[in-house]
Amino acid sequence: MLSVPKRPNRIISSLHPHPLTLQQGKAFCCHACLMGYSVVRDGYCCKDCRFNLDLKCANIKLASYELTKVRLTIEEEEEEEEEGVEYFSHRHPLQLYKKIPNDRIKCCLCRTYCSDHAYCCFECSFFLHPSCFTRKLPREMCYPFHPVHSLTLQDRVVAKKWWRNRYDICNACGKDSIRYLIYACDQCSFCLHIDCSDEITHAIKFEGHPHLIFFRDNIEKKKLKCSSCNFHICESYGFTCLYCDLNLHLTCGPLPYIITHKCHINPLVLTNSPVQEEEEEERNKFYCNACDEERDPQLPVYFSAKSRFVAEIKCVFSKVISLLKGEYEDVELCNVLGLSGKLISRNTEKEMLQNIFEQLKLKSTLSRFFESSSQDVMKELSCVFMAMKTLTTEEDDHYEESRYLEDLLLPDMAYTQFMKFLDRGKGIHEPLETLEEVVNVGAYMVSQVVNVGDYMVPMRLAPILKHLLSKHDDISAKSTLSPIAKLYLINILCECIYSMTNTRVVDITKDLLLKWWTIFKMLQFATFEIQFAFDHLKRVVNAYFGLYVIKQVENSLDNIDRDLAKLHKDIEALEKKRGYIKSGKSTKSSIIEECLREASVMKHSRASGGLLRILP
Repeated sequence: MLSVPKRPNRIISSLHPHPLTLQQGKAFCCHACLMGYSVVRDGYCCKDCRFNLDLKCANIKLASYELTKVRLTIEEEEEEEEEGVEYFSHRHPLQLYKKIPNDRIKCCLCRTYCSDHAYCCFECSFFLHPSCFTRKLPREMCYPFHPVHSLTLQDRVVAKKWWRNRYDICNACGKDSIRYLIYACDQCSFCLHIDCSDEITHAIKFEGHPHLIFFRDNIEKKKLKCSSCNFHICESYGFTCLYCDLNLHLTCGPLPYIITHKCHINPLVLTNSPVQEEEEEERNKFYCNACDEERDPQLPVYFSAKSRFVAEIKCVFSKVISLLKGEYEDVELCNVLGLSGKLISRNTEKEMLQNIFEQLKLKSTLSRFFESSSQDVMKELSCVFMAMKTLTTEEDDHYEESRYLEDLLLPDMAYTQFMKFLDRGKGIHEPLETLEEVVNVGAYMVSQVVNVGDYMVPMRLAPILKHLLSKHDDISAKSTLSPIAKLYLINILCECIYSMTNTRVVDITKDLLLKWWTIFKMLQFATFEIQFAFDHLKRVVNAYFGLYVIKQVENSLDNIDRDLAKLHKDIEALEKKRGYIKSGKSTKSSIIEECLREASVMKHSRASGGLLRILP
């Protein structure tokens, strides 16, 4: 049997000026690694100072003089002094220690555990690997994902206690940053771990978002929600904006527009659905030609129009991921809604940053453009709102908005009532609020405004307006409103269509549908030519109402089924009770038998019968 070496009762530690005594069976917090022990453990302590070390940290010692007698530099060489060596970001000298436990102390630069040797300031819990100590880091950097301000190297480690502030979470990984060296912006709450700033090597410029985004392959499952479809991101791949916390599923974000893959000889193009609508109605099943298995027709695919070859994303996944990781330099991207993007490699990053700073100098955001005339425009548009509201009230003064809910047994009447509910426009004041939201481009967002024809819109709305103008010309040509009022309404319309673009029909709510309908109706009153949009919205309304009817019918049938099931149970209970009572007739006691005989004899007699009989 192996004997356990006896621990000394008293030790001298390099971490404390007083001798430390072995304390057995004690709950404490180690002052070296800050690990807390709620369960009683053995350790060493200084009773006068209430200083504690666990058994592993008690072995930490200053490194030998020979080990520390080296010249160490960050930007300039400076000789080590006897009391320690200076580190440019830290207020105290650091000393080199040995016998560091390999599972206790993390390096404040790379965030991995130190082992054996480390430069330490135990007063502040600041630790560095020897290799990280000598690493040359730029004091200031321009970062593509935060182009507004430069980032400076900062030491957020303070003595023993970390007071939480705006720098407490890394924008890249979402983890704690208050115990580490970080790159941070002095003007806003943006910060990065040193290693996180190195890992993100490629930026993505995407029409669907005003900031640069990046592809990430280490998403923790169900921790993030997709900003496009509002479902949790269950796979480990996706897209993230470090600036405003936008997150996208892989299939909701920008993917390589054209790829080549060994599964097919021709280039494959990203598409939402390669099958024509009339074919979709005839087909109940859809297959992937790469794996010959059934596929989900709602998901985007890669498609060759020449050979009618369809490949699911999962079948060309390795190529898609390698392209998004920048293994093939700059790549043209696109999402299924037609919004384009581009993967920007390190080679073009400087040029891109220069362009971003030039755009910021223009100060041409939509909110500033409207600032001086917003009140006049609001008055002008209020006339449109009031005219629409007055006419709607005159058309149907006695309409009850909830009545359509009660008419599902008469579906035609219910549909008519529902359309009246939309036309009534209970939320008719909401476009004014929507208007303010559209033009209120916050300074921290720095959303670039672009010119599309004679209009200015945020960059994310530009593809929508381009499509409208190319297919329907100037829809505001017949309106007598001022140009800036038209610009307000154009932005509201594009924002409305953007909302529709990012909402599945099954996810539409009554309030959202009412908002869209009211906005379209408002533009019609302003003599915008948007009948094409109304025609489409009526199809959406029909689909919404159809889904609503289906849901109500299913709920009604479920309620009836529950009531029937309850009735069946009640009937079964009554029949059981009836059978029990009937069976009780054959098992009567003698007293009950006597009672029944008396009842049979006396039931038609008077109660006093026989009591007053006169004797002869």
